[in-house]
Amino acid sequence: MPENNEQAIREALASRDSVRLARAAGSEIGALKAAEDVIDARSKAESKPSRIALASQALVGWLALIGVALNVVQMYANHKQYDESRAADQQRWQLEFKRSQEADKHAAFLQVSTMITDSIVDRRLLGYALIGEFMGDKEYYDKAQLMLSERLGAEAGAKDFDEAHRNALRVIVRTLSQTKDCVALIRGASSIHKLRNARDAQLNGDDGISTPVEDLYADFVRFIYGRALLVCAGKDDEIRLVRNEVRSAMIPLMKGETPKEKSIAANKIIAQYMRDRCLDEPQGAASECPAIFDSFVKRCDFIQKAKPDEWAAEKEGCAVAATARTSVLEHAHAAAAAEAREAAIPVDTTTHQ
Repeated sequence: MPENNEQAIREALASRDSVRLARAAGSEIGALKAAEDVIDARSKAESKPSRIALASQALVGWLALIGVALNVVQMYANHKQYDESRAADQQRWQLEFKRSQEADKHAAFLQVSTMITDSIVDRRLLGYALIGEFMGDKEYYDKAQLMLSERLGAEAGAKDFDEAHRNALRVIVRTLSQTKDCVALIRGASSIHKLRNARDAQLNGDDGISTPVEDLYADFVRFIYGRALLVCAGKDDEIRLVRNEVRSAMIPLMKGETPKEKSIAANKIIAQYMRDRCLDEPQGAASECPAIFDSFVKRCDFIQKAKPDEWAAEKEGCAVAATARTSVLEHAHAAAAAEAREAAIPVDTTTHQ
C-alpha cells in the first residue's frame, strides 16, 4: 500500500470519516477490515477482566445460593410447623373424643343404675344384664359389683319372693361372673353371704339347704366358681378363695355333722351342683362346661400330688368331678353330633299342595 494511501487511511480512521476511509482504502478495504477484526479479537483475548465485574458476578452467585438456602430453611420450617399443628390437632381431637366417650359411658352407667332399681321387674332384669358391659372396665367394676351385691340382697330379701325375684338373682349372679379378674371373682363370690342372710327363712329345719336357696347356690357354683376355674386356671390359691367363699355360706346350712364332715360334704355338693347345672344346659361349641371340668380335674390332680394333707377333704368332690367330666363330654359330643346332622339335612324348597 503506498505511503500516501496509508497516511490517508490513518487520518480517515482517526476522524471516523467512513466516506474518506472508503476512498483512501479503495479495493483494500476488505483486507483492512479483516486485519482490524484480528487485532480487535487479540486485544479482547489479552485484555484482563474487570475486578468489579468479577465481584458482581460472585455476589450474584452468592445471593442465589443464599436465596436457595433460605427457601430450603423456610420450606423445612413450614413443614415442621404443619406437622406440629397436625399433631396438636390430632391430640386435641383424641382428647375430645376420649372425653366424649367417657361422658357417654358415664351417662349410660347412670341410666343402667336407675334401671336396676326400677319397680318393674322386666326393666330390672334388663338393667342387671346391661350392667355386665361394665364388669370388664376397671374404672366401673367396683361400682357395678357393689350395686349388684346390694341388689342381690334386696331381691333375695323381698317379702313377696317369687319366680321373678329368682330369675333376677340368677341374672345378677351371671353378671357378677363376667370378669377375667380373679380378685374380682373372689369379691363376687362373697356376695353369696347376702343371699344366705336374706334367705335364712327358707331353711327347712335340720334337713339342710332348702330347694329355693339350693338353686341359687348352684348358680353361684356354676357361674362364679366355674368362671374362676377358667380364668384362674393354674392359680390354686385364687380358685380356693372363690370356692371357699361359696362353701362357707353352705357349711352352716348342713346340720348334724362335724366341721370336717361338713367341709367334705360341701366340697362334694359343689361338684354335684356344677355337674347338674352343666348337664341341664344346652351343649354346643360355645359351652364352657367341658373346659370347666378339665380345669376342675387338673386342680384335683394338683392337690393330690402337691398337697396330700388336703386330699382327704377334696377326694369325694374330685371323684364327682372326674365322673362328671366324662358325662359332660359325652353330652357335648352328642349335642355336636345332633348339630352336624341338622346342618347336613337338605332344605326342601318345594311347595306342597
